[in-house]
Order: sequence, then structure tokens, then C-alpha cells
Amino acid sequence: AYTATARNAGDEPSEGPTTLTLLIHDGGYRLVTNKNLGAVDVKKKPDGSYDNDKLAEELVRTKRDLKLGESLVLTATKDIEYRTVVAAMDAARAYEGQLLFPDVLLAQSSLGDAGGGGG
Repeated sequence: AYTATARNAGDEPSEGPTTLTLLIHDGGYRLVTNKNLGAVDVKKKPDGSYDNDKLAEELVRTKRDLKLGESLVLTATKDIEYRTVVAAMDAARAYEGQLLFPDVLLAQSSLGDAGGGGG
């Protein structure tokens, strides 16, 4: 549900390259893969701002551990501001001089409003 590629229930997630997806929602960030390797959540700071430094640290670790390339799928729920998306892209691009994910594919989220509120 988080990746840009649709999969059927019978598809083998172990085939093909690993795709990392960064989901931005009202509670923070979530990193997931297309291979059901678990999710990494980066919660907002106590002041309510997004923790881009922690995100970058998790991206470094995830890239190293999973031996990922330079591509990342980024998606956000509809309530996320543009500047938050740009800040996440900046955090994903490079960290402390290390190139991380310069190739970002923006994808539409199928999750809608994570807050669940109507309006």
C-alpha cells in the first residue's frame, strides 16, 4: 500500500530489487520496503516538528543494512504541507557529506488523510 508499484497478494516480494518508500504523515515519517522487512517509524519531535536529522540517520542505516541503491519513493498523506515534503527530500538526498537517495520518485498516497478527520 505504501509503494509506487501495485502488487497482488500472490506476488513473491523476494523477487526483484528492494524498493524503499518514505511515507510522510501527520505523526512523522515511516520507512517501508516492498519486501515486508518491517517498518521504521521516525516520530515528530516533542515540539511537533518533523525530525529530519533522525530521518537522515535512519536512511543511512537502512541504506547500509539493505545495500540499497540511490532511488527512493516518497509519498505523503494529503494533509502534509509542501515544505515538509521538500525538507524530507533534502534529508533523503545527502547526510553529513554522504550521498543517500538523490533519485526521488514522488507517488500519490493511497492513505488519504491520516488524521481521519472529515471536512
